[in-house]
Amino acid sequence: MKKLAVLIMLMTLVVLIMGCEKRVKVAVQPELEANQIKGVLSNAVSSLAQKDISGWAKNYVQDDSFTIINFGQEWKGFAAYRESITDFLKTASIQGQQHHNTQVYVAGDVAWATYSEDWTAKYADGRPDFVMKGLVTAGFVKRNGQWLIQHHHETQIQQAGGTGRAKS
Repeated sequence: MKKLAVLIMLMTLVVLIMGCEKRVKVAVQPELEANQIKGVLSNAVSSLAQKDISGWAKNYVQDDSFTIINFGQEWKGFAAYRESITDFLKTASIQGQQHHNTQVYVAGDVAWATYSEDWTAKYADGRPDFVMKGLVTAGFVKRNGQWLIQHHHETQIQQAGGTGRAKS
């Protein structure tokens, strides 16, 4: 009788382990999640280049939980950051923005991406072009099935001419 009970317990344990393993494989698809996150970054870049503020904003958490540290400036809450980007785009146009070596790490409904970035902005008021290389860490949350940027931290690593700092 004891042998039968032990056998049943072992079989139950094996079934539970197999069931848990199967659920993890179904629930976590890191390549798909990483591609979705890279898509958010790409959408933000292309919308910004087109001066499409509403399209750009759709890639971000648009409440007071959003934070950004960019070019030594810090914003808490999305409204202030959106205002700074809107003001920047009144006098500047993004000429190019490229991400390199993007790495994405997913843990459930949170993720982060690291990448290097090159970008150039041209000012309409005659100031020299803004040309910059930076290192970025972006934190993401998944809300209603969509990945959004919750936190963004950019460090300028090289200035290649221009003013050195954008107004945004």
